[in-house]
Order: sequence, then C-alpha cells, then structure tokens
Amino acid sequence: MRTGRELREALSDDEGRTWGPARPRTFANLDVHRTEMWTEMFRGFRRNNQLIEENPNEYIGAVVDPDLLELRSGVLVAAFGVRIPPRACWTIPKHPWNGNYLAFSLDQGDSWSHVVRLTSGVFTTHYMAVEETPRDNHLFVAYDFGHWRCKEGRYTYGRPLRISIQ
Repeated sequence: MRTGRELREALSDDEGRTWGPARPRTFANLDVHRTEMWTEMFRGFRRNNQLIEENPNEYIGAVVDPDLLELRSGVLVAAFGVRIPPRACWTIPKHPWNGNYLAFSLDQGDSWSHVVRLTSGVFTTHYMAVEETPRDNHLFVAYDFGHWRCKEGRYTYGRPLRISIQ
C-alpha cells in the first residue's frame, strides 16, 4: 500500500478473508524518514517561496507507485520509486536514493533479500511497471526519465530483464 510517504504491507493467513494491521515496509534500509542523510544537500532550496528547512515535512522522502507481481516460480517482485525529497527531487535529483527499484522476495514477502536500483540521481517521476514475459525468469520493466515540467521532455523506457534465482 502506498501512503504518500512509505509503503505499508498487511498480511493474511486465510486467503485474504481477514488481514492483520498494515505496517511500514522498508527495502534495503531505504528509510524515507532518515532526513539527516540529505538535509544538507537541500539546505537553501525553496518551494513555493519558502525554504524547505522551514517546513521539515518537506524533507521526508516518499516511496511511490508500487507494483507487485508473483512470478510463475513463486518469487515476488516489487517495483517502486523513491523520491528524496518528494518534491525537491525534480529540481535537484542527485541524491543516490532518488530513483527506480526492483525488490525480490524468495519467501512470499517475509524478507526482500535482493534489491536492484535501476536508476539513481536522475530526473524521473519514479513511476514503474513490471511484467513477467512468457519465458520463465524474464521480466519486462518500464519506467521514465524526465518529469512533468522537464524542459528536456519526458521519455518512457521499457527493457527486458533476465533474473537468475539461486
């Protein structure tokens, strides 16, 4: 589930008839609340004529546009974007967490042992999609470069990706 900041997950043990409480899901320590890791990079940045340090909520990152897929092999694939910070990332995209990701779970979501960063520190809206192709362990991943007001334009890219499950 997307909340506007972090992703949340809820678990069901009875085929989805009932669900436990939703709790935050952090992949590979990409905790969007760890603002001390990027505060200096954005000091002096203005949003709507206000310094973002005057509104600490502007520093908290966001995990956006999740897509979850179960492969024929049983592996779960989560596609998501990380915005650091959520609005300033389109003016200053260079924080290395800012980008598009795939995470893989080999144990039905109990853990996410493999996280792959597809883009980092570039202009993107962080929207993604992932699908399994007819060939086992072959994915097709789509994401974009640019953003809504980007002078250079906004381009959607799709690429095949073969995964190796060990």
